[in-house]
Amino acid sequence: MTILTDKTIPSSEAEGSDERIPMRERLRYRISLAFGLIMIVAFSISSGVLSVRGYLNDIAASSDRLRGIASVLASTVAGDFQQDNRNGVMQSLTAIRDLPEIEFVAIEDMTGARFADIGTATFLTTQRNEISTVSSMDLLLSSTIWVKSEIRKGGEQIGWIYLLSDINRIRTAALQGLAINALIALVATLASLLAASRAVSNMIRPLSQLSGLMRSLSRNAHYSVRADENAQGEIGVLAQSFNTMLSRIDSRDQQLRDYRFNLEQKVETRTQQLRAAKDEAEAANKAKSDFLATMSHEIRTPMNGMMVMAQLLVKAPLAEQYRRYANVISRSGQGLLTIINDILDISKIEAGKLELEKVDVVPDEIISGVVSLFWERALEKDLELGFHVAADVPQLVQADQTRLTQVVTNLVNNALKFTEHGGVSVRMNVVESKKPNHCRLRVSVMDTGIGIAEDKLKTVFERFTQADQSTTRKFGGTGLGLSISQRLIEAMGGEIGVTSRLRKGSTFWFEVDLPVVKPARHLSPAMLQRRKIAIVTRGPIESACLESAFVEQGFEVHAGTKGLPHNSTVYAVLCDPALVNTLPYGYQDVPVIAMAGIGNQSVAGHLASGRVKDVLNLPFERDELREISERIRVREFRGTAAIADTAPVSAELPDFSGLRILAVDDNLVNREVLKDALQTFNIEVTLAESGEEALDLVSLRDFDMVFMDCSMPGMDGFEATRHIRDIETHLGRKQVPIVALTAHVSGEESQKWRQSGMNGYLTKPFTIETIVSTIKDQTNHQPSLQANAGLRNEGPAIIEAAIVETESTGPLQSSQQHMAEEPQSQEMEISGEGEKSDAFSVEDLVPFDLRVDEAEAEPYVATVRQANWHQADAQADEAAPVDHIEEPQPPVSLYEAYAVIDAADGDPEQ
Repeated sequence: MTILTDKTIPSSEAEGSDERIPMRERLRYRISLAFGLIMIVAFSISSGVLSVRGYLNDIAASSDRLRGIASVLASTVAGDFQQDNRNGVMQSLTAIRDLPEIEFVAIEDMTGARFADIGTATFLTTQRNEISTVSSMDLLLSSTIWVKSEIRKGGEQIGWIYLLSDINRIRTAALQGLAINALIALVATLASLLAASRAVSNMIRPLSQLSGLMRSLSRNAHYSVRADENAQGEIGVLAQSFNTMLSRIDSRDQQLRDYRFNLEQKVETRTQQLRAAKDEAEAANKAKSDFLATMSHEIRTPMNGMMVMAQLLVKAPLAEQYRRYANVISRSGQGLLTIINDILDISKIEAGKLELEKVDVVPDEIISGVVSLFWERALEKDLELGFHVAADVPQLVQADQTRLTQVVTNLVNNALKFTEHGGVSVRMNVVESKKPNHCRLRVSVMDTGIGIAEDKLKTVFERFTQADQSTTRKFGGTGLGLSISQRLIEAMGGEIGVTSRLRKGSTFWFEVDLPVVKPARHLSPAMLQRRKIAIVTRGPIESACLESAFVEQGFEVHAGTKGLPHNSTVYAVLCDPALVNTLPYGYQDVPVIAMAGIGNQSVAGHLASGRVKDVLNLPFERDELREISERIRVREFRGTAAIADTAPVSAELPDFSGLRILAVDDNLVNREVLKDALQTFNIEVTLAESGEEALDLVSLRDFDMVFMDCSMPGMDGFEATRHIRDIETHLGRKQVPIVALTAHVSGEESQKWRQSGMNGYLTKPFTIETIVSTIKDQTNHQPSLQANAGLRNEGPAIIEAAIVETESTGPLQSSQQHMAEEPQSQEMEISGEGEKSDAFSVEDLVPFDLRVDEAEAEPYVATVRQANWHQADAQADEAAPVDHIEEPQPPVSLYEAYAVIDAADGDPEQ
């Protein structure tokens, strides 16, 4: 092959380029080596086979000769052996002693006893395997062979004769032949390698030249060179393709030279633009994170008081009806908090900082909790809200309850939002799971709403997206709920989807695999009796869900208001309270169970009249369903006791008697909330409104635990914690557990507690359960259970006694600055220097922040703070005057307090 170029390239450089390649990597070497190995293997196999074959043939000939000798010898010694003539036998054996291949001869009788033997290999006499029974491999490894022959006299066998022969000389001859064959094979292989090397060199010489050209091009970048295309076969095709590639490269080089003059300027311009855009995006992202963190803090702080007080009401000795009201308030607060968290969630998801927890979860509570939250809303829109948890759903699974509830809430909220007629049904059931010890829960939310067009289904889970722009104007919403739900389910390893028909309705569903902690209950024998009941409701959606639930409990169900079966066959009727009086006359003696939703007041009258025997509160959990089913079977109903207002349920609260806890917070509402909550558990509470006051108290007294607010004017909670740790080190004290109280759930602020030396954190708004759990974890104190006596004694005061406090909705920074400039707290404003005042005016109820110039005042939001001043509290305050200042009993009503606030604002509408 020749090289054509417009610039001179030495052919020796092209042809000798393969000299720079190591010998073991050269194509010529590798082909020759492969050929040589094939030759060696072929010669070796053929030589080995021939040598082994010859060796085995020699062994066979030797064994045949031995058998002949053994037969002749057996005939010779037969007479002497039969006459027991040992000397005669030995003479015969001595006659063959001089045969070189015979090493040993032995004669034995039929019992195996040795009669005579001769030879030197006595150590082998235990061997009895004849050569015909020995494998070829054993013959290759053995140095001797045995043959045996029968000794017969008069046609009867009288013994055995054994001959042992040495075959080493045969093996030696075979090995010599093998060596000669190997030498011949080696010589033949070397000769073949030399011939093959020369032939391969001629074959790959064009490739070597082309390789040299490529190396030259890679070093000198002379793309105007071309390879000779006269070569034949594949090498010629390779040369043509190579030249085509060079032509294209040369053309692109020309284009690059054309762009070279202004390329640097374009790159610099683009780089500056990208840098500016990156800085702007980072600044915007930081501003967004800071804004979200600040707004979260500002909103969570007032929510803290609302939600804790609602939970205290839930645990108070209230009638069941009012307890359900308080539950709705508490769950609604949680729902509001979920909405606030949506924006934070999408920010966390985008940043890849979403964390899922695994705790024990009761699936029923998720469905019933969400349905309770939206029950009133469904009634307001005159919609049915049905629900059903299948019987095979486990009692307890492991999951992130908050996130699962969030997804179900989003789906139900959307369904109710876009449904004007009909209703919504929520169902939970189990589908097949491929993971062992797991169940695959499927939750589906079906509505009869406006539906979604088929071409919009693919975008329904995108952020800020709704099926139609008019949807936002008519129904509202941010368009984040479904996007967050999809990402949460995917983070749990599940899947989410939707099926819909325009103007017919939609079904949103998700499936997720969860570890089973406690499996579902099995049907009892009593549940298999198939009692017949009738269900009378206001619509088909609730009816279908209730029918599924009671069928799983073992009942035969007739659902609907038409075609009721004859009363003699009906065991009980479950009826909407509004439809009790519409039941046929023949059902007067059939037990009626009213299915009452939240806030239904008509049940009491039916119970008092005796027409209704019991009540099933909606929404219910499976335990309540099992209880009412059992009462139907045994026909033991509660009557008016089902909603007895005079018999409130008293919850049991943990008793932490003996614990001393310091609560530090600059916000008066938060301090009072913490104080009331902790005193409910019989904890000795000390209050501090600043970091400086907390340091003084820790220096003077020992505490079992400290709740420390992080965002305070002056010395914040982080700095106060560091000083407390220094004090403990200086005094040699044991570290007191310090728990951060923070409303920051995102950004850098959310992790500062760990760096400052705190032991844990509690996110606002916190709950009674989280407070109890935190105290247990940090103090290792296992409380006893107390009857809810404190709340029982003070139940009316929780609702009636209140002080009105207002809090600025302006930025947190300005509020803190104002508090720093005014050292006296609201508590000092009310009660002076700790002396109880007999004269208490309405104006004293107005917080200091409201008594400012109207021009400087921001809009204020009125909040209600509990003021439960009992004699026991006053005695406790006298015993610990450092942390509490008495507040007198206000002789005014709540309405007068609002009037004072309205007058201070100058705006009667506020």
